[in-house]
Amino acid sequence: MGLNNNNSVEKSGAKARRSIYNLVLIVVVGVLFVTGYTYILQKMYNDSILDNAIAEDSSRTDAMHKGVSNALTREDFTEINTVDDMNTERYKLLQTYLNQIRNMNSTRYFYTAKRNTEGRLIYLVDGLDLGADDFAYPGTYIEEEMIPYIERALSGENVYSQEIIDTTWGHIFTACYPVRANDGSNEIIGALCIETDMEPTYVFISERNNFVMIIGAVGIVAIVVSAFILGITATSRKSNRKYSKKRQRRHIQPTGQSQRFCSIYLTISVHR
Repeated sequence: MGLNNNNSVEKSGAKARRSIYNLVLIVVVGVLFVTGYTYILQKMYNDSILDNAIAEDSSRTDAMHKGVSNALTREDFTEINTVDDMNTERYKLLQTYLNQIRNMNSTRYFYTAKRNTEGRLIYLVDGLDLGADDFAYPGTYIEEEMIPYIERALSGENVYSQEIIDTTWGHIFTACYPVRANDGSNEIIGALCIETDMEPTYVFISERNNFVMIIGAVGIVAIVVSAFILGITATSRKSNRKYSKKRQRRHIQPTGQSQRFCSIYLTISVHR
């Protein structure tokens, strides 16, 4: 009877452990699925938001470039070099023109640039308000972040940033175009660059990415807890096995002593 009861208890315990194991396994698989699905879905959504923003900005900058490029002359790049050139009528006219177009299109920066005699890239005419803190005077060196885009434009390529650029002055989208001489030579004489503010888009995408990271962290915690429960279950299983073996040995030993007692009793009875 004792052995049967032990077997019954052992089977019940094994069944309970299997149920716990299956439950933990379901939780782990579920967490991994939800986390992975959320990450993929969020990435697709973020990519869609970014692609739409870049497409919209590209369309806007293309229109601005088309409207301005024909108005630029070779002299706008050869005769403007230093702060002193801001006093010329041509600079004043061109700066006012770029400022008006920038305001009409809600863009952050709109300027011309070229390579100076030292081979360094410099600003020429900045379309910002003249009193702005970040206004770039003629001859100011181009920031490191923008150099690759302007260099590609000077080589004859229309350049669009395919992602949000993290600069010291904020998160932006930029488009740079080569400016060609309108005297029939088609020579590239400089670059026309437009930068739009991408801070709202960057903040939105960052917040969504943080949400995904939180989901991932919760998933990791759930998996760790599940692994801990599995560990406890496995340890309990080993302890129960050891306990069962000890109980079986204890039951077997009294049975052997009983058999020896019976043998001695029978021997004594026979001699009698």
